[in-house]
Amino acid sequence: MRWGNILIAGTLGLAGCGGCGGEPLPPPQTYKERSAEEWAKDLTAPEQDQRVTAAMALVMMGERGKPAVQALATAVVHDGSWAVRFWAAEALGRVDPQGREVIQPLTAALRDPEWRVRSKAAEMLGNLGPPAYPAVDLLIGLLTDAHAEVRPHAAVALGNIGSEAERALKYLRLVRDNDTNPAVRLGADEAIKQLESR
Repeated sequence: MRWGNILIAGTLGLAGCGGCGGEPLPPPQTYKERSAEEWAKDLTAPEQDQRVTAAMALVMMGERGKPAVQALATAVVHDGSWAVRFWAAEALGRVDPQGREVIQPLTAALRDPEWRVRSKAAEMLGNLGPPAYPAVDLLIGLLTDAHAEVRPHAAVALGNIGSEAERALKYLRLVRDNDTNPAVRLGADEAIKQLESR
């Protein structure tokens, strides 16, 4: 279920940070002219704009970008630019939609100091669904994140993970009943319905 994407699109304009500082997306044909391995090399370039562009290109490549998983996993945790980490998180969720190789780095990104990166990592883990169960405890923690933009992504992810996230129910109920943000309460309520229907 991808209900969470609909909910969050209307409430989190800042989370979808565009080019995260004005960097344009690669021209539609440009990313196809280079291999995933070539874009992966650019993730270690000294210029931030080049690294952002590489991560964006890998987002656009989808599963064809899977050879770049290791480079993306390094970037999402260690790059000094939150914009690079943000797009690396997005790319990780796109290049390996089954989640076998990306759960660990995306889970690590839930601890990122930048809220946009935490939010994107939670969103991507939610898209992966049940395989993302190792992230459950950190996602529960994000239900009380200081940034309201993060909390609904965490709630939706827990609902999408399913039975392995049932221990989150009591926390989701607290969020549903007490959070001051209506989008967060709505996300928690939907997650509760998903988990209770398993």
